[in-house]
Amino acid sequence: MEPECFLAVSSVASHVMRPSRISLFDFPDVILHADELEVKRHPHYQMAKAGDIAAAGVLVADLFSEDSVQRLRALIEQPS
Repeated sequence: MEPECFLAVSSVASHVMRPSRISLFDFPDVILHADELEVKRHPHYQMAKAGDIAAAGVLVADLFSEDSVQRLRALIEQPS
């Protein structure tokens, strides 16, 4: 479980997720695939949380964000 002081998620009017956190050295910002509330409201969330691997697969497949993958790829490919 992550301390609440390190991670806070907020949405703006355009529904773009804007994770914010207290800086930790040079660690990059958080990139999320879905809003926390959207995840928790998903019909397979409780089963996935309880350890149901198939339900977890459905949850991930339904909430997967290609945009987030592209942002992660750009972050990884940045020269250090």
